[in-house]
Amino acid sequence: MSKRLVIANSFVLQSTTPHELGHCLNLYHTHHGTYYESGSDTGQCPELPNGSNGNACGDYVSDTPADPRLFTTGTNQNVTINCIYTGDSYYNPDTNNILSYSFKTCRTHFSNGQGQRMRDALMYDPILQNVISNSCSLAQIEAENNEFTACNSNTNTTTISITDGSPPYNWTVSTNISIVQNNGSNIVIKANTWDKEFGTVSCAYGSPPQTVSKQVWLNRPLGLQSLSGPEVVSNNSVVNYIATPNEFQNTGKDGSQKYIWWLPHPFDIVMSGESPNYFNPNWWFFEQYGSQIQATTGTDGNNGYVQVWGVNKCGNSGAEIMWVEHGSGGSGTPRIVVYPNEADEELNLDLSNMPNGTLYVYLYDSSYNIVYYDEQTNDTLKTINTLGLDEGIYYLHVYDGVTIEIKQIIINH
Repeated sequence: MSKRLVIANSFVLQSTTPHELGHCLNLYHTHHGTYYESGSDTGQCPELPNGSNGNACGDYVSDTPADPRLFTTGTNQNVTINCIYTGDSYYNPDTNNILSYSFKTCRTHFSNGQGQRMRDALMYDPILQNVISNSCSLAQIEAENNEFTACNSNTNTTTISITDGSPPYNWTVSTNISIVQNNGSNIVIKANTWDKEFGTVSCAYGSPPQTVSKQVWLNRPLGLQSLSGPEVVSNNSVVNYIATPNEFQNTGKDGSQKYIWWLPHPFDIVMSGESPNYFNPNWWFFEQYGSQIQATTGTDGNNGYVQVWGVNKCGNSGAEIMWVEHGSGGSGTPRIVVYPNEADEELNLDLSNMPNGTLYVYLYDSSYNIVYYDEQTNDTLKTINTLGLDEGIYYLHVYDGVTIEIKQIIINH
């Protein structure tokens, strides 16, 4: 616990802030104890995968699932940029928990138990007693559609309002912003420059006055610095692409409200809320608007451009473009070859590209019930009898102790 918290400016508006604040309020990482951490807690112990000792071990919060520790990079990576856990199937960690080591964009909430542990720390811990106040300001500055962007336009203006603050209201803005209309509890603003930069809106409210401020981005996004990812890919494989924002003065922001991605053919295909179809002939990815995507290359070998650009209410940034083609030895080369697919009486797995050691083989039906399980050791070929399985779509998971290879299987008798 601590009453001192310092966050670098570039991390303030990311999930880093509530993560570190949680530590100040007596929260441990969700993998604490299960993955040993150095520090003053010498009595830490692993939380069982079923959570039965969750109050006594792990992070000492019973409603956070046991977490073996999430890795977002390297050979130990076990969570995708879409917040999907791909690690040891004995665990089912919460990849959206703020105290996890998931991707920062995935971390969105505390559990109820974590909330209670923080409230208990504020209430009873002597270190935190002098940070408690009964006169905290709850007023906030809000923007329509939560888009704090102002354009140099007399028609495409932005309405900014204050909530939970009492009158009188005294609005002020930085020199690169003009107030078009003042309605008391809200104002209409526009940029008065073509520069792409931040401005500030402030409101002094109440008596005695208290002031809240908010940064507002001006005009179109700055654009992107780079686009990285494989330029040569394999057929029907999963690949990652990352766009690096051209951030403004080390703020971590480029003015984009979202990012638009186009893939090699047909350019804008996405799947929104659908079950994954790994036999789709075209490139596809699950709908999202972040600066990273995980895409599937399709079965038809379409070559073309991966394209991405930033967007806000004032317009688009320039696009970053990468030519990508299918080729031998391309990125995403599957470590498992499955045949025949469609299967009738048996399904063969060529595991020769998998590492030596024990492999854990699962076959799930379309409702994710396990219909087959076996352990394979140092064999290059595995045959599964499928004659007794109903026709339909199944999902094969092969776990090597670090990562999971997933294949969609069709059974057709």
